[in-house]
Amino acid sequence: MDAVVQPVADSAAVTDFIRRWKGNAGSERANFQPFMLELCALLDLPTSDPGDAKNEHNSYVFERFIAPQRADSTTEKRFIDLYRRDCFVLEC
Repeated sequence: MDAVVQPVADSAAVTDFIRRWKGNAGSERANFQPFMLELCALLDLPTSDPGDAKNEHNSYVFERFIAPQRADSTTEKRFIDLYRRDCFVLEC
């Protein structure tokens, strides 16, 4: 017997989401987090965790700190837009 796949969001909710965000000219800094939170809600996915002062505890967060080492052995301070350990890194 074939499994029936149920849509996560109804078409009106998808249409509203697209209408809200399509053509938005605001900055990434201002819009990335609300966009991702609304997308997660639309798709019924878990949202990120609050950031922790100890970076190693930040397994699913916005703006996860990284300090990549340069060729001269110095490091630079950078941030990943959205990070989920063992799953994905999302950079816009």
